[in-house]
Amino acid sequence: MTHLGYGTWLNSVVTSQRLPFHFAERGSVDPHLRWCWRTRHLLKVHDHFLKNGIRVSEPYHGPDGKPYFDFWATAEGTRLTAVEDNTLKSKGFKPSFTRIGVRDLREAGKWYQEFVGMKVHEDHSEDGYLYLSLTENFSDAHRAVWMLEQLPSDAYTGKINGPVRPLTLIKNRQDFFDYHRYLQNSGVECGDIGGHLDQGRVLFHFYDMDGNRFNVTHCKPI
Repeated sequence: MTHLGYGTWLNSVVTSQRLPFHFAERGSVDPHLRWCWRTRHLLKVHDHFLKNGIRVSEPYHGPDGKPYFDFWATAEGTRLTAVEDNTLKSKGFKPSFTRIGVRDLREAGKWYQEFVGMKVHEDHSEDGYLYLSLTENFSDAHRAVWMLEQLPSDAYTGKINGPVRPLTLIKNRQDFFDYHRYLQNSGVECGDIGGHLDQGRVLFHFYDMDGNRFNVTHCKPI
């Protein structure tokens, strides 16, 4: 568990059992979740990765017209995504938004508003994408941006337990259990609650209507 600043955490877990919350399928289908990182000189970074033997995709333009490329980091081959941002003043990477591929933008947008609590930030559905936002660190003053993007018609949309999945935090413990019950009662596929049910960290995962996976957790402050 490594803290990178900017409120970003990377969790890498190795277990001897197939724990519902932690396990990931590797070497199969890449999830339609792209954890994006902004960088100033995209092509320079792409060339640097190539020269150092890091697996990368070809540069491409996303639905928003911005230049991107995917790269596979860590020994486990976790896919991350770089996006160009010429407004940056420094080198390296800065956190950006998460891209989520869906079959139907409008239906998925409604689903995320109803079951995740997101709000429409910018509607570019005619161009194949939709920006949503979600409160960050339990404060309405700061909202994280998420992009829903239209998948090709032949894209795989079954459940994918990839190594990259968003982790959402719930501040109040009872709200955590109520949320799990609400999703189940609404027909959303959820994993069982794991962790320490009496006190301490608890967690579960669920899937959106296109098989994209979210992890949810609550940890009582010490």
